[in-house]
Amino acid sequence: MINDALRLAMCESDPDKGIERMLLCIGTRLRAERVLLMEEDSTALHLTYDWAASDLKPLKGTLAPIPRSELAHIYEKFIHHPVITIRDLESYW
Repeated sequence: MINDALRLAMCESDPDKGIERMLLCIGTRLRAERVLLMEEDSTALHLTYDWAASDLKPLKGTLAPIPRSELAHIYEKFIHHPVITIRDLESYW
């Protein structure tokens, strides 16, 4: 699945469209509600691309940068478990 999604991204002449196609592929195949692509700098994560299922509004433009210090527990968990699922996102926030 990852190879298919990457191939879709790389076949596009416009990198933005390629990334959007890749996120659509991932979201559809995983039956996800959202797929977020975030960029990280020394202090925060910034939402760069956002795919949302058809019944949801995208978060891009509304999600403030997230300080890395607030995500330390996720980084620590991800080291030991390569997949993290947050089942109650509203409660988490």
